[in-house]
Amino acid sequence: MGLSTIIAKKPHAQRTLTYFIEKGITAESMPALRRHGPTPHPLNPSQTPAYDPTPLCSTLTCGVSFLTFKLINKGVITRIIKAIRLKSEGMKIMHKKSIGHLIGHIAYITLYGILIISTVFLYNSANLAILLYIGWIILAFGIIFLLWSIKSRKVSRRALVESGIYAFVRHPEYLGHILIIFALIIISQHWISLIVGAILIVLLCLAMIEEEKINIEKFGNAYRDYMKRVPRINLIAGIIRQIYSKKENKDG
Repeated sequence: MGLSTIIAKKPHAQRTLTYFIEKGITAESMPALRRHGPTPHPLNPSQTPAYDPTPLCSTLTCGVSFLTFKLINKGVITRIIKAIRLKSEGMKIMHKKSIGHLIGHIAYITLYGILIISTVFLYNSANLAILLYIGWIILAFGIIFLLWSIKSRKVSRRALVESGIYAFVRHPEYLGHILIIFALIIISQHWISLIVGAILIVLLCLAMIEEEKINIEKFGNAYRDYMKRVPRINLIAGIIRQIYSKKENKDG
């Protein structure tokens, strides 16, 4: 049944269409009905374009990004709460290094929130479907890396972890962060997301370097040897090294 047939049989539909025409209301003026390309005349159903999934995908992006944000920043927020507790317990003078870390964490959370918001409101701004699909795939891999790193770290929080995903890269959690940020940039396809995402990746790289210094002080030569065997975040290099290492062990 075509649109013209429905309008002819339904008087209220005719009145609604007449009201829209008189008020000049079109699909372009309503965000919920926005479509890509020109909007056809309402009485010519043969020219009706395909359904535009942009609003649905934008909502889905908001949900996934929010869950990811909660997941990857859980540890950051915990450290901020600990710093506040130390201050409330009577710690009047805080070390400059601790203040710098706190500022860095707050900046990271703020920028990550801006990136999520920009991704939601600027979703697929360049209208490049290929990049959009690639972005969703990368986002899925990033979440997988985060979950895998958390599972591997549960083995021991105090000892040096070299199993699971940590056998391929030294910082799988940071790699997951970077993949998610890169995915959000691609999904958004806007220069604002690009700038914010680049700053976030720089902060993550600085955090990796700082964490390695702490691990060297904590684990000593064991961590130095681990650094020689396992790359920082280069997953491909880590997989190749593991393959060669297993072959050498078999030959030996």
